[in-house]
Formats: sequence, C-alpha cells, structure tokens
Amino acid sequence: MAKKLSAMAQQAMTALDEGQRKLDRIHGLIEQYASTKQDYFTGMIARASADVGRLFMDNKFGVMSDHANQIGMLAKRGGSAQSKFTALRETLSSLRREMERKRRAILHAARDGPAGQGD
Repeated sequence: MAKKLSAMAQQAMTALDEGQRKLDRIHGLIEQYASTKQDYFTGMIARASADVGRLFMDNKFGVMSDHANQIGMLAKRGGSAQSKFTALRETLSSLRREMERKRRAILHAARDGPAGQGD
C-alpha cells in the first residue's frame, strides 16, 4: 500500500518537477543551438542552467546543482561547435538520470516508510 509523502518529500518532488520543466527548456535551447549553430543561444542556455542550479541548490540537491552549473560553463566555453553540442547533450542526459534516481529514491522511501517501523 502506498503511503503519503512527508512534507519534505513533497517539497523535493515539487522541486524535481519544476527542474524537469526547466530542463526541457534547456534541452530545446541546446537543440536549437545545434541546428542553427548561432552563438545567440549559448547565453540563453547559460542563464537557464544557472536558474536550474539555484533551484537544486536551494532544495539541497548539490550534485544536480553542479551538473546544471556545468551545463552553463560548457555553453560559455570556446571550442568547436560539435564538441560543445556533444558535451551539452551528455551533461544534460546525466542530469536527467540523476533526477530520475532521486525521484525513485524519494518514492521508495515513502513506500517503505522510516527504517525500523513495522506495519
């Protein structure tokens, strides 16, 4: 039987949902940048990823915050466009996997309840 999420778990899930929406925007910007190869999009990617990094840091998701900030740094760095696209896509994919792991961990903890308590 499923249990209700605690207030902290609900807040974490809300932050993950908001982060997912913002990551979808970043994904769209990366793909637009890849198709047009215009540096106009790199600033938008950097700003959006900084916003996601702040969101995750405020909700105590340090590793995910680091990944989001890394996306911003990758967008601003020099180098060939192709290597930049690849790095941005890989880092975004890594961040999405980490978010999914965190989401499953929260739901698993809610389902099993605190350790040491029997049902």
